[in-house]
Amino acid sequence: MSEWVVPAHYGQWIVRMGYLIPISILHAYLRGHIVLAACSVAGCTTTILYWSKPTRGFRRTLDLIVIQLSLWSHLNHAWKSNVWFDYLTLITCAAATYPVGHALQAKGYLDLAMSCHVILHIFVFIANNYLYLYS
Repeated sequence: MSEWVVPAHYGQWIVRMGYLIPISILHAYLRGHIVLAACSVAGCTTTILYWSKPTRGFRRTLDLIVIQLSLWSHLNHAWKSNVWFDYLTLITCAAATYPVGHALQAKGYLDLAMSCHVILHIFVFIANNYLYLYS
């Protein structure tokens, strides 16, 4: 049996956040950012698949790989556009919540740790929509 990363009900928090991604996908598609929309579709799919049952294994690895590829695609697009610094600032804020969440989880504060991860998703949502709107 696979080891649960967090209790199942915490995974549902992230699954709910994953349902914000279709808004970003639609926004990217309508703005003509087809590659970024495709990256977001892949990210949405793997995020929902993983967080519906957050265990260590193939789905977690696949989610991490797809999210990294999506991040680098978005960063590459931002680099080529006029919003590089703005996008990088928002993504840095998102990334800053990740180690904080891990530290809180290690100390047993799962509610706060998962709240950090939810905040990460909110920052990414804002950053991506900003990128689609202004690039």
